[in-house]
Amino acid sequence: MIQECQTPVLGDRLGGGQLVRRSRAASIALNFPTRRKLVNLVPVAALHKQTPRQIGGGPRGAWAVYAIAVVIGLFAPPAVPRSCDYLLCREAQVSSATWVTLVGVIIVLVTTGVMMARSQGRLRLNRALMALAGVVLTCCGSWALMAAPLWDERPALGRETAKIEAALGRMPGVHTISINTHDTFSAVVVLTEEASADQTKAVVQAFRDQTTGAKFRQWEIDIEVRHAATESSFKVGKAGFDQAPDRAARWFALHEAFPRAAVKWTNHTWAFFFWIGQADNYKNADIGIGDISLKLLNTNGFNAVDETYRRLMREFPDLSGARWDVGDLTGTRWNLGVSAPGSGSLAMTNRYPTELELSVWNRLNEDQSLPHAVLMNPVFGVIERPHSTDPHTVELLAEKHLPIVAELGGSVRYMAVDNVTPYVGNPINPLHHTLRNPGGPLNITIGGCTSRDYTPGAAEQKLADRYEKC
Repeated sequence: MIQECQTPVLGDRLGGGQLVRRSRAASIALNFPTRRKLVNLVPVAALHKQTPRQIGGGPRGAWAVYAIAVVIGLFAPPAVPRSCDYLLCREAQVSSATWVTLVGVIIVLVTTGVMMARSQGRLRLNRALMALAGVVLTCCGSWALMAAPLWDERPALGRETAKIEAALGRMPGVHTISINTHDTFSAVVVLTEEASADQTKAVVQAFRDQTTGAKFRQWEIDIEVRHAATESSFKVGKAGFDQAPDRAARWFALHEAFPRAAVKWTNHTWAFFFWIGQADNYKNADIGIGDISLKLLNTNGFNAVDETYRRLMREFPDLSGARWDVGDLTGTRWNLGVSAPGSGSLAMTNRYPTELELSVWNRLNEDQSLPHAVLMNPVFGVIERPHSTDPHTVELLAEKHLPIVAELGGSVRYMAVDNVTPYVGNPINPLHHTLRNPGGPLNITIGGCTSRDYTPGAAEQKLADRYEKC
């Protein structure tokens, strides 16, 4: 075995200024492993003293980087929807992008956190940097998802939305504005209580003018203007934009004429719209002026309906072509069975009622010997709901009122429904009701023939023989 001597033949200066001496024998034995170890001898103590700060910045540096990634991950999911104000995002994909961000951030942070706990030094720092990069890439991917034309080929309108909201929000008479771009490009403007008809008209015109660009051609567009203090609203779709400003002003005049009523005017809007390529959608059958609903609050029941129509004839003759629905507010909840005696609504199709029709309406409501509510559309028919659960009340009410309804002439549908039937059909068009429940409404078509898929009871058959022509 080679022994080390004290003669300094060859020395390497170390960090402390000391020399590592080798023996002459060790210097000659170049092929021995011991020689290789001595030549590569380094200041080990000094190396250990430098490792914590020089390699990887120490454990604190790595966990500090990881903490930054966690903070970004916490704020990224709620920040995704808000970025629509700055990016060309598609509102229908915002929800999916938010979940992608949340799930992606959790996976990245959990995975890298476990890896960091099992490593140290520079390897731990590298994995902390992986966590930070993973969170940032997840957020960027989610933002890209919001703008990607996955199933919707229409142009994204994120910037246009922000521009229109800012422009309309500064206009006089505007309290708030919001725009939804999910299936349709739909704006809702809430007016201040001090807004005027001219300001309302200007808002609708400004919206119309700012949605005429090429990007909007593939979109269905509508705007709804609401009054701040009531339930009144005016809503119009793209097909009615030409006359929309003037009609918005007329709606405002209606609201001022009937301040205690909820005046709702819709024109060229969608009853149902869902965008998936060429989806089957349902557009309101808008012809002429559109639908105007006037629901009276705290009034004297059916008499107020008569008075309202007569005032409309005097002051708003230009609106006779609308599809009208005038009644008290409980009439809108009639299908729930909560209407009061003498309540209901009188609906008209593209004209005001005649004197005969108003007379029939008044007489059907005046006779409250059997308390009931009335829904009437002279073109389609009459529905009466007695406030009783006794099925014989339906028969008695029909016996008394069928002669009055028959005065309308032509083929008129009459229905009498007990107070426990939850649904009676469309109050604007009672003929839409399905006749399949033998224990439900009593159905008579005056001057016509009722198509039934059930056997009518004795009382209904007796009235059918008297009034129907089959």
